[in-house]
Amino acid sequence: MLVVLLSLTGATMAATSTVDPSDSAAYATIQDAIDAASDGDIIEIVAGTFTECIDTGGLDLSLMGAGASSTIIDGAGACTDAVSIVSGETVSLEELSVANAGYRAIKVDSSVVALVGVSVDGAGTTSGATLPSGGGALYAESAEVSIEASSFSANRGDSGGAIFATDTTLDITDSAFWDNEASTDGGALHAEQGSALTLVGITFEGDFAIGSASYGGAVHVSTLSSFSATDVSWSDHIGAYGGAVAIRTPRPACRGRMLDYTAETHYDDGEDPL
Repeated sequence: MLVVLLSLTGATMAATSTVDPSDSAAYATIQDAIDAASDGDIIEIVAGTFTECIDTGGLDLSLMGAGASSTIIDGAGACTDAVSIVSGETVSLEELSVANAGYRAIKVDSSVVALVGVSVDGAGTTSGATLPSGGGALYAESAEVSIEASSFSANRGDSGGAIFATDTTLDITDSAFWDNEASTDGGALHAEQGSALTLVGITFEGDFAIGSASYGGAVHVSTLSSFSATDVSWSDHIGAYGGAVAIRTPRPACRGRMLDYTAETHYDDGEDPL
């Protein structure tokens, strides 16, 4: 009994905190709540636009908004990444939007991240700003990322207009991508360096890669990466090679499959119409 009591006493109980600038008993900013948090805590964010750049700082956290149309984290171009999750933590972002015009919305490095009910619109699009080198909405490196019931629209980056993944496991379900743009490859998504990309129940529409030698109007998979797509709809994409999808990786290592998909109205200057 003594051992059990000691174990319970030493256990750290997860706490729930609230971010609400109108409530003096709550935190005024998301970063204030993160700085006061411990591993496993839940941070609830009320409806509103929070103009700040946040870093989860190695803490395992859940950040929960009041809905993607209600709770908005906006870097407002004041930082390269509006949300940084780069120190080996496990983080979930739920029911919120992330914006950062001209720069990237979310960066994940060496961490485990879940996005549920998240919207990213218009990241990396300000005229004259330095575009993110990869993924206007999300850059993921050496990470595990799952995305569910989320949307990515009108984002712009170099490789991967919305998402760039390198050495990353990326599982996306029941989500939508439209009008994203890459200046090189992968209008919506780019996966490389041994990444594993799995898509289930996804809609892609109007994404394009604008380079004269670009690959994958919607999705580009390269460098020993794998790709699986089930119940995916592709429409109105543009890419020099692979109007919707381009898979470029050494042939013996090429692992790609698509099941139950629809594809229409793609534009391709090369030899690979899909």
